[in-house]
Amino acid sequence: MQSCFRELVKSWTIQSEAIADDDEDLGGNPDDDANEEEPPKVKTKSDLLRVYGSDGPVNMIHTFMSDRKLQQHAILLCAISLPLEADYYNELKLTAEGLESQKELAARRANYEWMDMIVDILEIPMKRDLWARLKFTQPFGMEFEEATGLRWAQEEFEILRQAHSFASCLASNLSWANMMFANCLPHCIAVYLHPDEWVREERGKEIADMIRCILAVEKEVFHTRLAKKPGQRGFVLPALAECLRDVGFHLFQLARYVMMLGHQTQYKLDSTEMIELASSAGKMGDETKYGYAAISPYPKAGGVRTIRPSGTDFDQLFCEDGVKARMWAAKHLFEPHSTRMPDDGVKIKPTDVFQEAESWKPSGPQSHQNSAGAVCYLLADKKNNWKNAENAWIG
Repeated sequence: MQSCFRELVKSWTIQSEAIADDDEDLGGNPDDDANEEEPPKVKTKSDLLRVYGSDGPVNMIHTFMSDRKLQQHAILLCAISLPLEADYYNELKLTAEGLESQKELAARRANYEWMDMIVDILEIPMKRDLWARLKFTQPFGMEFEEATGLRWAQEEFEILRQAHSFASCLASNLSWANMMFANCLPHCIAVYLHPDEWVREERGKEIADMIRCILAVEKEVFHTRLAKKPGQRGFVLPALAECLRDVGFHLFQLARYVMMLGHQTQYKLDSTEMIELASSAGKMGDETKYGYAAISPYPKAGGVRTIRPSGTDFDQLFCEDGVKARMWAAKHLFEPHSTRMPDDGVKIKPTDVFQEAESWKPSGPQSHQNSAGAVCYLLADKKNNWKNAENAWIG
């Protein structure tokens, strides 16, 4: 939302500068403008106090609210973001209703049903009720070419252009923000909980294709072509390996467990194991936690020394006598506030951590966008054996 707002503010600034420079071209009379008092320029807080300080806050707010352009911009912000606000409150309501509602919410989000909100946002600038709130001139038979030469028409067209620009920017950001729930593991397996059987079947096929595609890319990159040298037949372009790196989630334990489980159950929609996993709210089993602690690369990348457990340790932990140890670990092992952290006296410097720059990758929204985009590319170019990997950045 903040990035969309910045784009709108930027367009306001450009518009204001253009109107100031091109009054004559917009059909206005420069002689009339010369008689008008130029409004005070306010760029800093000191300027604001200097101009409005003597009038008091009430008059200052009244001046702002009387500005027609500010009124129109406020209308655009409120009207175009209304579907987002409605969707937000609906999600809060469903989350508060309990586990079953939360499952359905996750399932519908994994089925791209947030696209309805995107479409609603993009349609708002074309609705006549918004034009009426903006007090646009009603149609009266004037030819379009004739109207474009008039200043008032140019200003209305500019406000309408800003509305479309803001709606497009907001819709784009929301699309990328939600794409990971439908295109990335483990989020997308929530579709196994969807109430519509047809949706479960169709989306289940797409998830199966995605997992098979990622496994094929892994085989292509790691087991076949990276063993060859540049110039040899079948040498993989670094771009394909970079696309796989952008996917990212295939290296995480929970997503990897989903891929393995899907492969073992032949992607059957009635798989009890997969349905239970989709209902577990993203929690890992004890075995998965143990495996995560054993093979996670992050402590080493962060400069922390690790002691690798052995196979005997694993057997001991999951035997009948290991129940007490597991219960203790579940309560204390992953609770840093209640567990004393080991201290071997070694002080880690930030420079030591960032020496291994290749161990780090983007995180947050940028990472989710890269991941979803990379998955879409790999699926689309699978029929060409990913020959266009070096051009994947275009998408």
